[in-house]
Amino acid sequence: MSDSPFLVRKVAVLGAGVMGAQIAAHLANAGVPVVLFDLAARTWSGEVVAALGIDPTWLPATFEGPAVTGLLSAEAAAATGLRPGTPVVAGGRGPVARCLPRP
Repeated sequence: MSDSPFLVRKVAVLGAGVMGAQIAAHLANAGVPVVLFDLAARTWSGEVVAALGIDPTWLPATFEGPAVTGLLSAEAAAATGLRPGTPVVAGGRGPVARCLPRP
């Protein structure tokens, strides 16, 4: 491996959870196109998915922030004090989420 710097022109971040999301966010904030997700189409890039040989069924469903993605289970309701069946939404980015009232 070389210690020489190199120019990153675009990337596809393959990772789930916080680590993958943080890597993608940092690269995007630095102006590097993150191409696995097609922002214009609001879904995974079929071209990049095919080029990487990824089975599209391995990728999670994508949702817009206000989309209801499920309902709160009885177990989660008991743990949180919320009502069972409370709608669960996809959510938003940090700045948006910080505007929500906290209990």
